[in-house]
Amino acid sequence: MIAGDPDRFAVQFQVVGAWNAQGDSWKNGLLCVYAGGVRIYDAVEALELRSALSFFSGIRLPDSTADLIYEDREVFDNARAYFSGEIGDLLPGIADFSATEAEDSGFILYFKMERDGDRLVWSRDDGHTVEGLKLETGTVAAVIEQLKTCRL
Repeated sequence: MIAGDPDRFAVQFQVVGAWNAQGDSWKNGLLCVYAGGVRIYDAVEALELRSALSFFSGIRLPDSTADLIYEDREVFDNARAYFSGEIGDLLPGIADFSATEAEDSGFILYFKMERDGDRLVWSRDDGHTVEGLKLETGTVAAVIEQLKTCRL
């Protein structure tokens, strides 16, 4: 199941039958995240997908946008420091999209709501390299809304 458009932003959950015991309530499988037509997260490891789906579908987007423009690295460093408890002030318009299952393998993803669109900022190597992508306003919210209706 894919929520969103992989050419823009999407989250994919795929149950792997061989990784699940018959009759078990857990749903183990693969989690992939796409941005701009690139699979930015795709670890092949058993993840409990119900908790990952619950995390992504429950993300609360910020109410405010940022007036100032920040570089991807500035957004990433501020968000990481804030969500790890190192600092008390978060730049406006930021939400944490770093599911524990993905973060354990070095993938960290943040969303920043800006006046002229949505911005994703991520690292695949625990913050050493930071990448970003600007999307149309509402792209990320649409994916979250679609995830709220998904069933595994």
